Amino acid sequence: MEQDEYMVMLGDNVLHSESENVTMVPVQDIVYPSDFNIQTMRGDIALALLYFPVNYSSLIQPVCLPRKPFRVKNGTVCWVTGWSQQTGGDAGFASVLLQEVQQSILLQKHCNQLFQRQLGTSKNLVMKGMVCGQQDSGQKPCWGDSGSPLVCESDNTWTQVGLVSWGISCDQVPVPSVYTDITEYNEWVRYILSQASRMDFMGVLVLYLSPVLHLALLVAL
Repeated sequence: MEQDEYMVMLGDNVLHSESENVTMVPVQDIVYPSDFNIQTMRGDIALALLYFPVNYSSLIQPVCLPRKPFRVKNGTVCWVTGWSQQTGGDAGFASVLLQEVQQSILLQKHCNQLFQRQLGTSKNLVMKGMVCGQQDSGQKPCWGDSGSPLVCESDNTWTQVGLVSWGISCDQVPVPSVYTDITEYNEWVRYILSQASRMDFMGVLVLYLSPVLHLALLVAL
């Protein structure tokens, strides 16, 4: 796969913006964890190395990574953002303006019960390394949002706790969305960063994205 097919847009919340504030950066390399499983969506995370470093500004800022034993509590209100379709029926329609929606964090056991009830199965679909979120109104990430960040605020600090991974519908179905739990991949992230820092690159910029979709968002450095 040619990594230079991927571009990262920074500095604006409008898709395909031509603003002078926008910085477009090609991706030099993408690294996936060895335990990624397309069947279960376990290990649905990746890191992208950019061709050149990006300076922070009032419009380009990182978000904190969670550290073990960090665990977001059940019921915590967090936010997910993305440019995808806003409903399951709007095939091919993507929002031009970055969208956001609140998500209440759910414990894994309760999340599995909701999926089992909806799908008529006894299987636990939500595994270790995943975290769930939902909103009573049914608003949730949709097609094209995979890899988008789930962030929570505590003590005036924003921490990214998850990445949009999978779900069963964009419509108002009473089941949560499932996110990759970044806390479970902290050691892997830091190992990859330590390896990248030894290479002869001017700088490293870290992104999280779903291995199965092409759109990525800047979330951390």
